[in-house]
Amino acid sequence: MDTNVRKLLFTPLSDGALSAIIPDFYIEHTSGRINVPALLTSDGNSFKFTLHFMQGTPPSELGNLKKQVVTEKDQLTVGGQINGEIAFRCSDVFPPAGLTTRSRGTSTIKLRSSRMELVAEGSDTLDNRQMHDMLKMPVKRTTARSSPFHAHVIFHGPKLLIIDSGTETKRTNNYLGEVTGSSFDTHVFSDTDYEGALIQDKEEIHLHLRSKEGDSVMVPEPSNLVDRVAWSVGLAFGFHPWPVYREVRIDHRVTERWLSPRLGLSQTFFGPLSESLGQHYRTERSNQLYAIIPTLAAGLSRLQNNERKRIEILLWTVRSNDLSKMPYSTKVLILCSALDGLMQVIGQLADQPKRPATNKMWRRASDELGFSWDRWTKGTFELRKKYRDDLSHGRLWVGEEQDFGETTQDYALLCCGFMTMIAARCGYEGPVIADPYKPRQVVIGSLKESATPSSKRPDES
Repeated sequence: MDTNVRKLLFTPLSDGALSAIIPDFYIEHTSGRINVPALLTSDGNSFKFTLHFMQGTPPSELGNLKKQVVTEKDQLTVGGQINGEIAFRCSDVFPPAGLTTRSRGTSTIKLRSSRMELVAEGSDTLDNRQMHDMLKMPVKRTTARSSPFHAHVIFHGPKLLIIDSGTETKRTNNYLGEVTGSSFDTHVFSDTDYEGALIQDKEEIHLHLRSKEGDSVMVPEPSNLVDRVAWSVGLAFGFHPWPVYREVRIDHRVTERWLSPRLGLSQTFFGPLSESLGQHYRTERSNQLYAIIPTLAAGLSRLQNNERKRIEILLWTVRSNDLSKMPYSTKVLILCSALDGLMQVIGQLADQPKRPATNKMWRRASDELGFSWDRWTKGTFELRKKYRDDLSHGRLWVGEEQDFGETTQDYALLCCGFMTMIAARCGYEGPVIADPYKPRQVVIGSLKESATPSSKRPDES
């Protein structure tokens, strides 16, 4: 994130004080453009543009303000410049739908957007050859198979749970000389054709991805790779993978750059990893734990499109459910239903008109994962059954008929089991949290039917 974006947009947005006048604001429509001054603010969920017209009725090109139902086809594109420095576009703006106020012959309407595209300008649009020409440097010959890429994504709110590297800072003073300081704040990882780092900066986690130096292996569609890695980061650390800022450069040319008011992301401690797990394996850098991000990302790319989308929705549902303030009865019921849905997806039964009995569906999913039914899956299935049937038929209200402490403990175990199966489906076989209250961990590879006798029992710590 460059200095201007942070100073003029991100910092005021995170402080709840974003307010900027945009004199050159415009709205694109089929017959041309509407130019009108606007005031930019944010309510923490979306950007809000307040448009001021010098006539009592807004232009008719904005559409029928009395229209009751709008679709994506009705969306408008708006844009302008903030402080004369940052050009932007928003393509997800719906018509105002009657939000019009009038005063003394003028009118005001409000438009909202959830994402602000920051338009690339100047050197941002230069490719590798143009960049070297501008800097009077020898031109490096590149091909489509070796064009470098770099991506920068910022998540605001969550905490980095695995740290294996640091940042060194040097300061030079005429009297003190060079002063060096360091902070332990980084997790690094790599795959065959890219490398990355997660850096904790106060309330922000910065994700950096780039192609390996001198690597001739083509990274197909880097934007899709960034999607998969961001999703994997969210899964591993227990938060929705919603960035507040994202930028992708291919061959030094900006192909994607946007800002969104996704501030203060909540984090659940029922994810597959925890801070204590990271500390436990801190000296074992060869452990699969330190490759969990690229492993999940690679596994996600191997899934069929329908399966991937369904798992993403189920994961979003369970995380949102856990982070909500709903009664535990409702939380447990939603979690049990999501577990059944996950078994349908993993067992490849979601598209079949007639599905087998629930226990057979679970066994099929367990076999698909390669898990030992008796050693692990059966216990999760029976724990789910303990609540699912009574809750769905109104025979049990947790907190009255069931001991509350026992319920919260079982709920945590089911959450961890849910995350474990998704991680396993994506090919990860390293350690995960099995019970956050003990705490207890399990190595996914030891749950497999083919595990050696010495590794059959979960590793506890």
